[in-house]
Amino acid sequence: MLNLITPKANENSFLSNFDINLQFAKLKEIYGIKDIDPKRMEYLSNTIQKYGYLPYPHYKTLEELSSGEIIFAFCEKLKREGTYDGEKFVNFTNPSALSRRKVKHSNWFKKEGHNIKLISLAGLGSDPNRAGKFIDWLAQVVSLDCGNKELNIMPATLYLIPFHPREFECAYLPKSSDVSKNLEDEKIAKFLGLSAKEQVKFFITLAQLAGHPVIYDILPQTGRFSKIILTHPYCARWIDVKSLDSQIKNFEKALKANNTKTYDDDLKEFKILISYKMSFKDKQEELLKRVENIIERTNGKKPKCEDDIVKHDEIIKALIKEGLWTMPGGAWCSAGVPIYDKMHKSGEYPTFKHYNFKGEDVTHFANLDCQTPYYFVYFEKNKFNTKVVDFFVDYMQNLQKEYNFDGFRVDHIDHVVDEVSQKSGMPISYRAPYKVLAKMNAKIKKHIPYFATLAEYMLWDGYFKEYHKDMHFDLLWGDDIVSQYIKTPEQIINDNLRLETYNAKGSKTNPLSILKAYNNQDGEFREIDQYPGQLGEAGALFKWFKIKFLPGGKLAQRSALYVDGDESFTKTGIERVIGKEVSMIRNDNWSFYEKFNALNYFAQHSELLSKGKAVLHVQSEDGFCCWEIIGDKNSNESLFIVANYLSPSEKVNVVDTAGNTRRMTRKGKAVANKTIKLKDNKKLSAFYDFRLDDMQKCQFVEIPMQEEITGSITFNTLQPAEFKVYKMKKPQ
Repeated sequence: MLNLITPKANENSFLSNFDINLQFAKLKEIYGIKDIDPKRMEYLSNTIQKYGYLPYPHYKTLEELSSGEIIFAFCEKLKREGTYDGEKFVNFTNPSALSRRKVKHSNWFKKEGHNIKLISLAGLGSDPNRAGKFIDWLAQVVSLDCGNKELNIMPATLYLIPFHPREFECAYLPKSSDVSKNLEDEKIAKFLGLSAKEQVKFFITLAQLAGHPVIYDILPQTGRFSKIILTHPYCARWIDVKSLDSQIKNFEKALKANNTKTYDDDLKEFKILISYKMSFKDKQEELLKRVENIIERTNGKKPKCEDDIVKHDEIIKALIKEGLWTMPGGAWCSAGVPIYDKMHKSGEYPTFKHYNFKGEDVTHFANLDCQTPYYFVYFEKNKFNTKVVDFFVDYMQNLQKEYNFDGFRVDHIDHVVDEVSQKSGMPISYRAPYKVLAKMNAKIKKHIPYFATLAEYMLWDGYFKEYHKDMHFDLLWGDDIVSQYIKTPEQIINDNLRLETYNAKGSKTNPLSILKAYNNQDGEFREIDQYPGQLGEAGALFKWFKIKFLPGGKLAQRSALYVDGDESFTKTGIERVIGKEVSMIRNDNWSFYEKFNALNYFAQHSELLSKGKAVLHVQSEDGFCCWEIIGDKNSNESLFIVANYLSPSEKVNVVDTAGNTRRMTRKGKAVANKTIKLKDNKKLSAFYDFRLDDMQKCQFVEIPMQEEITGSITFNTLQPAEFKVYKMKKPQ
C-alpha cells in the first residue's frame, strides 16, 4: 500500500511509509520544472491564482503545456489550496479535502453548482492508441474547476471508473482488485520506484491535496473467473455443465422414446428444474469443495489473498476442463437463477436462458452472461448468505481505506426494490439486495461522516425513500440521459419540485439529491442513444445552460455530472474508453469550451443560482419558454431568462396512431414575435453575454442597459437553443 509521511502526526495508516515530499521533489526534478520560461511561469501562476484552475479544456492542456509546466501549474493549485508551500506539503493529516475542511456530512456532494467529472484514467492521454499516464492525470486536475468556498461549493469531484485489469475489454468486468498494468507510467516507475497501483494512489492523494474529492465506481459483480472469485470461491454460485449436459441428454432420449407431443415445453421445464437444483445450498457446497481443490492443486497452494494467485490462467483452464463455471447475471428484469441451456456451438462457453418473476422468457434482454454476481441469497431457503454479505461489505470498506476515496458510485442497482427483484422484502434476482447496500453504506458512513454515495438508480417507480432512507444513498443517478429529449425547462422545474416535495416531508439536515446529468456512460449505448453530441453545438451548450440555470432551491439542491471531453464538445467516445484502455478521442472545439466554462464559472459565483429557485412563466410547444430565478423574499433582484428550448437536431421518440413507438430526428425551428409581460411592475436593468476579461478569458458578464425595460419585452426571433439572460429588479 502506498502511504504518506506528513508534517503532522498520522490519523490513519494511509499516512505512513511513504515520503511524499521526497517523491514530489523527484517529480519536479525529472520533469524539469526549473527549466520553464519565467514568462510561462508568470502566466500560469497568475491564471491559476485568479481563477483557481487553468481554464482550458483537457485537450488544450495536453496540447499546450509541457510536462514540466503541468507540474508547475499543479504546484500553483496546491499552493492556492494551502497544502503546499513551494517546498513541502503542510497543514494536513488526511489528504482528503473534506477531512481537512472538517466536513461532517455528505451534503457537499449534492450542492447546487458542484460538478462531478466522469473520467477513465486510461482515457486521459492524447494518443488514442495508448492509455493515459500519470502526467496526463495531473493535467486533468490542473484544469478542473475549484468551486467556490464562500458558497460552500467544493472543487469538482473526480469520478473514476474502474481501473482494474479488464476482461473482455470492459471496465465493469474486473479480472482482479489490482490496478491495470497498462496504467503504469514507465518514467515514474523508473525514477520514483512506484508500481501502477502506487502511482494511482499517489495521484488520488495529490488530487485531494489540490482540493478535489475523489469517488470510485464500485461493482456488485465481478469478472467470471476473477481473482476475487478464485480466492473466495464461496462468493459465487457454481454449475457443473458436464453434469447438466448429461442429464439433459438422458432426458431428451426419454422424451424421444415416449414420442411426447410437448417435447419443447417438457425440455424447457426440465432445464429449469435441474438448474435450480444445482443452485441449492447443499449442491453448492459439494461443487465448492471441487472448485477449491482444483484451485489449490493447480495453483500449488491454497490462495489466502489475490496476490497468492500465481497461475490465474491455468486455474481457469482447469475449472473449465472439469465443466465448472460460475452462474452469471442476466437481464435487467430476470429473476431467480440463470437457466443453463447448452454450450455455445463453439464449445467455448455455456449459454443460458433467463426468466422474469412472471416466468416470461427475457433472454433477449440479457447482456450479463460473462459476469459473476455475488451469491448474496439462498433463494430456495429465502435467507441471506451472511458469509458473502459480510465479505462484500468488508471488501468495499477496505477498498475505501486503501485508496482513501471520498465516496462511491454504485453500479447496476436499478430495480433492487421493485417487483422484478424483490418479493415480501427478500431478493428474487441476482442483483445486490437493498439490505446489503444499506449495510455497506451505514458501515462506511459511521466512520467517515463526509463519505458520499451515488446510486445508479434511474427513478423508475419513484423509490426515493427506499434508496435514501433505507439504503442511505445521498444522490440518485436520475433519468436525464435516458429521457434527454423530454427534459425541457418545464420538465426540469417539475423534477426539482418532485425532489423538493420529498425532502420537505423528511429530514432537512440530510436531504436527498438527484444528479443533473449533462452526460454519462449510458447515453451512447444503442438501447438508449441519447447524449448531448446529438443536439448540435448550440443544443449541447443549451443543455449545459439548463443544468446551471434551473436551480431547485434549498430543498432541491442538485450537483451536475459530465464526462471527459464534454467541455470541448466531444460528440462520442466514453463507450470506447469504457471498453479499451486507450485515450479518449476528444474534439478540439475551443469556442464551445469558452462558453461552457464561462457559464459554469458564473453559476459557481452567483448566490442566486446557488441558493435560488427557477419558476416557470411560460413554455409553448413551438419551443418558446421563459422562466425566472428568484431568491428569498428579501431579494430585490432575480434573473429573467427566455429561450427556444428546441435543439437544432435531436433524437426523439414518436408514438403513432397505432400506439407504436419509433425513434426519429427532430429539427428545431426558430420562433418569432414573442412578447412577454413583466409581472408585478418589475423591470429589466441589464443583460448578460459572453465577453473577454482582462486576461483574455471568456466570461459571462452583466452589461447594463442604456434604458431599463418595463411593461413587456418582445423577441423578434429566437433560433433553436438560443437563450437570453437579464437582470430583473423589483420596483423601489
